[in-house]
Amino acid sequence: MNPVHNILGFKARMNFREIHHGYIGIAMVVSTYWLTMYPGWSTFMAIAGLILFTDDAYQHHHQVRCPEYHSPIHQFYGKYLYPIPFIQKLNRIADWLFGKT
Repeated sequence: MNPVHNILGFKARMNFREIHHGYIGIAMVVSTYWLTMYPGWSTFMAIAGLILFTDDAYQHHHQVRCPEYHSPIHQFYGKYLYPIPFIQKLNRIADWLFGKT
């Protein structure tokens, strides 16, 4: 079971050394800096990124009390995307980049 961390006053149960959809959300929001010449894409990336980050943050905060909880986006990923071999390979590469052993 992952340890509980205190992040800006909120408790979260997570392992920082593995990929999280919250990290992808943060990257999407940051990418809007380079997409300002494309206002539609910039807005889409900002909103989608905030949704991913919020979903991941809520999941890990809720797992402090209910460790088996998985957010709707996490469930969708596990059911429909993770079974695809290419996605599994991307996940392993991302975990490796974050230092998960």
